Amino acid sequence: PAAPAANRFPTMSFRPETALVSPESGSQFSFPFPPYDIQLDLMRSLYTVVERGQVGIFESPTGTGKSLTLTCGVLSWLRDHEALVERELAERIEALRGEIGRLERETAGAVDWISGQFETIGIKKQLGELGGSRI
Repeated sequence: PAAPAANRFPTMSFRPETALVSPESGSQFSFPFPPYDIQLDLMRSLYTVVERGQVGIFESPTGTGKSLTLTCGVLSWLRDHEALVERELAERIEALRGEIGRLERETAGAVDWISGQFETIGIKKQLGELGGSRI
């Protein structure tokens, strides 16, 4: 049999440490006009459910704009989540680079340079995984 195709995007489960908080207004959800209270409540609930990784069952009467409400709610979460992941990944990468620099300075004159190099290589591996992760 043929070999499986190589995954073009290495997978790494990076989860932000900061939890997102649901926006308060319709404009923060990029809703195209002032939402009704029922629409705003649905967007907030959906945002919170998705952020927590839960499953939600939502009901709303006919004609309340569920499709637009769900679309704006989930796309707002996705936008905010991607921005948060990008920011926290950049912070983590910068911290790892700083740690590599510190270790390289410490091991330059150290007697046990093998242990220092081993630790530096491990951190560089983490850095490579973070840099190659798909956001």
